[in-house]
Amino acid sequence: MLDAKFDKDIAGLETIKTPASHISDLETMKAPTAGIAGKTSVPQTKAQSSSPRFEGLEAYRGITALIIICYHCYQHAEQVGVQLYAGTMLQMVLTNSDDVVSLFFVLSGFLNFLPFARAALKQQGAYPLGGFVIRRAIRIIPVYYIAFLITWATRYYGSPQQWLDLLEHLTFTQIFDSRHIFWTLGPTWSLAVEFWFYFMLVMLAPLSYYLCSRCKTHKGKAIMLYAIPTFLLVVGVGYKIYCLVVLHIPIDNYAVYFSLPGRLDNFSMGMGLAVLMATNNNHIKVRKYVPWLLRGVAFLLIVLSWINREISVDEISEYIFYHSMWSIAMLLVIAAAVLGSSNFKKNKNAVSQRVWVYLSLISYSIFLWHEPLLIGLDRYLIFTSGPLFPVSVLTLILLALGVASLSYWLLEYPIGFLGHLFTKEGKLRTRYID
Repeated sequence: MLDAKFDKDIAGLETIKTPASHISDLETMKAPTAGIAGKTSVPQTKAQSSSPRFEGLEAYRGITALIIICYHCYQHAEQVGVQLYAGTMLQMVLTNSDDVVSLFFVLSGFLNFLPFARAALKQQGAYPLGGFVIRRAIRIIPVYYIAFLITWATRYYGSPQQWLDLLEHLTFTQIFDSRHIFWTLGPTWSLAVEFWFYFMLVMLAPLSYYLCSRCKTHKGKAIMLYAIPTFLLVVGVGYKIYCLVVLHIPIDNYAVYFSLPGRLDNFSMGMGLAVLMATNNNHIKVRKYVPWLLRGVAFLLIVLSWINREISVDEISEYIFYHSMWSIAMLLVIAAAVLGSSNFKKNKNAVSQRVWVYLSLISYSIFLWHEPLLIGLDRYLIFTSGPLFPVSVLTLILLALGVASLSYWLLEYPIGFLGHLFTKEGKLRTRYID
């Protein structure tokens, strides 16, 4: 019985009888039309086929989580004054891989706004906000609270600041406090940004539906929808330029640049891609070389962002252009995956293989647990030695995979079943007949 459930998770990331996918925003990922090799294919209903499964996206969260582990290990060495691989290409790659986290935000903007955009275009009923909020809460909050409380309790030494840190992290408000934003469980600042993006989306969704209802044509509705992410993109970039150029706020003021306004351009790019797919019925005909061309341009932008950061002489050039190029690069990577999934389903891409799908399943737990492991094993793993750094990183990755697997099957997987207590509209299901 357990093996059957495992196969369903691996094959589809989200099925009718299994909890929601590990990817916190995959509202549109449904069970595949075919199972694992050798198994009988499952026919799609009309409802299923209207919500495509973007297979090419399945691996990116897992890959990104591993890159973040490597970056944090290198950052750990830098914090004690050790510059590993100084003057080499490897140093530039490790030092400048921090903004790979922007992939999370672009992907979240795309997948979370997509069902709202489809509903606004079809005008057959608004996408239920109650169900959206319930699913996001079940997906993110329980495991996050468990990981944070365990980490906080093991590091508690009686400081009043720790109690404030506890309150801020439990309310996702640590991103508004530059002192505590990275305390206790540093990587979770991005979860707090996601939380406030969901809050913003709950307000934007009814507005987008209403605005589209005032338009008579499909083209008019599409233009109206494009206006929303375009406006958010302008606000996001303008906010950072205003803070840097006019207010002269330094880039190490994390409450300014690591909060939702500072990452609004990331989300808006994903939302724009969502509108593009929704207005084209989730399928855009492209030639087979197009996804690879997009990936090539994305790689070029990443390299240019590294070079820009190395040679920049002012904070505006370093910060604005570095993060903007990374954001566009991540958008192109996601667009390549989406286009590849919708056009070339018969081609077996590496990111669709079993190992990548499983890595994607446990990536949320990898993200939550790797830093406590890194700090807890600091006396045993040596990140300040060039020859030992790769060995220590690999050891940490293997341990993180093991802990994340336990976390997924013992926490995420069973907690995911709570979603079956609620209807699509977010109401409790009726279990008994009167």
